[in-house]
Amino acid sequence: MVETWLTAFAKQAKSDWDVFRALGTFRFCHQLHYLQMATEKLAKAFLCVLDGQRPEGRHGAFVRFIQHSKLHRQVQGKYSMSRDQFRAFIDGLLPTAKLIEELAPAGDRDKPNPEYPWEHGGAVISPLTYSFATLQLGTPKMTKLLQFVGVCLDLLP
Repeated sequence: MVETWLTAFAKQAKSDWDVFRALGTFRFCHQLHYLQMATEKLAKAFLCVLDGQRPEGRHGAFVRFIQHSKLHRQVQGKYSMSRDQFRAFIDGLLPTAKLIEELAPAGDRDKPNPEYPWEHGGAVISPLTYSFATLQLGTPKMTKLLQFVGVCLDLLP
């Protein structure tokens, strides 16, 4: 089967999302790792539609996608909000989206990420023992973002 960049990224995002949702009994770092991967691929799938071409190979698409979604009528149509309410809703998602996007271990390897150990103040830290306190899944902001991600994934082919 011949795929487009859109369908390939969409399928992979949905698969990563399924793994994220199935990891409830696993360590939190593993959940965050799959959440970061799912959101990055979701963003790249949507950006394929916006840009009409293969998305850039680097990390950093999730926040850009969230910003662009303010203008995406199909996404807004899934919410019972006025345009201004929807824009405010999206703006409220951006800080949490940025935290998720920053989980990618690209570049600075000496920062918290759910995939690789890092060094801080001379101590080596494993993702398994780090709390990732700013990204707890049950918070209202995270809940809204996760619901948004699910809505957007449902819109993909």
